[in-house]
Amino acid sequence: MSRSSSRGRSRPSSIFRGAVGVGALALAAACGSSGQPSAAAGHSKSAMPEMSSSMPMPSESMSMGSGMLPMGAKEMHVAIVSPASGTTVTGNSVTVQVKVTGYKDTCALAGKQVMGMEATTTGHYHVLLDGSLINMFCTPAAVVSLQNVKPGMHTLTVVPALDDHAQVDANARSIMFDYAPATPT
Repeated sequence: MSRSSSRGRSRPSSIFRGAVGVGALALAAACGSSGQPSAAAGHSKSAMPEMSSSMPMPSESMSMGSGMLPMGAKEMHVAIVSPASGTTVTGNSVTVQVKVTGYKDTCALAGKQVMGMEATTTGHYHVLLDGSLINMFCTPAAVVSLQNVKPGMHTLTVVPALDDHAQVDANARSIMFDYAPATPT
């Protein structure tokens, strides 16, 4: 915390800048630009997705219902091609085949503020496991590590996202799968 010239008084602007920086680092870590999955740790056995501290909290700008996303965001769609819901996964990762429509799937502008019509012509998608953000992807296939995931039923969700990482939650798609590893990691 920065101190001003008078003893014992902190500068509020320094505190605010620090908080913004920490928040930006947390989102950057959760949405790495590599397109590779991070370790999926500490997931619950719940079949229903739930919020995680690693995900940004929903805000008006992240919800289709509030009207804060750009107009064309409603055209951003994802479909989970495979695996099918109800699949049993015995390996220590699951490969998700994703088809996007209504936008170009690219990581080139990820994390950047894009304005106007261009804001909804490019994007990527986020993958969540049991409501916890795994990573962002911009490829037709996403490999999700199941390291430290307990055997049992889990929910995998794919959500289209704008370049600034705002999620189009209304167009998210989910499947459930049974994790029954031959040798859990």
